[in-house]
Amino acid sequence: MNSDILVCEISGKRPGTSKQRKTERFHVSYPHCIISNDSTGYESDWDVVNVPEDYAEWYKSTVKNSDSAWYAPMNRSYAIKYAREHGYKYLVQLDDNISFLELAYQDKKENGIIRRYRAHETQNMLDDFVDILVTILRNTNAGMAGCNLAACSNPDMTLMAERYVYSFFALNLEICPPYSTAILRMTSNIDLNAGRWVFPLYRWLVVDIQKPVRQRTKI
Repeated sequence: MNSDILVCEISGKRPGTSKQRKTERFHVSYPHCIISNDSTGYESDWDVVNVPEDYAEWYKSTVKNSDSAWYAPMNRSYAIKYAREHGYKYLVQLDDNISFLELAYQDKKENGIIRRYRAHETQNMLDDFVDILVTILRNTNAGMAGCNLAACSNPDMTLMAERYVYSFFALNLEICPPYSTAILRMTSNIDLNAGRWVFPLYRWLVVDIQKPVRQRTKI
């Protein structure tokens, strides 16, 4: 097990147990914790790290660009700071409402028939997903690698593609910026042509969240 990887669940104001925060039902062998702006009423086997008040004040005065949708970006930003300060090289960020993980792919037979496959898992696949995403970062110049959402996934023959990833992704802390101004939409301050910050997406790694997107998105 690699000791340079930290797994963080990003959460706030979702009191209760793994019944309310389904991500915590998954078994994870890597060091892991919850990063939260408000963990009042949380019951969890995961360590809970609350965003310090001084960091929250700094974020609000320096980085915040929305009057309402800034708590999650702040939590994600502090997770980067926390992981770096504790000596980790890679940070995996998870939404707190992941219902299942899934492998989704398709195979075209010689007779022209295309068959689609989905392997569904609700507890035991998280370590494998972490391994795959971090392996991409270790062996490429990518700063971020992540999964697709089940609500907008369409299995095809593509192995990887540059896409926007959100609910389950890994960051190379030697490359990524120190904070996010929106929900990790960090491309606004990065020159993609420099070849240092790309967004590979494993098309057959799929994440489903508790409240899936209703409208299918063409990718």
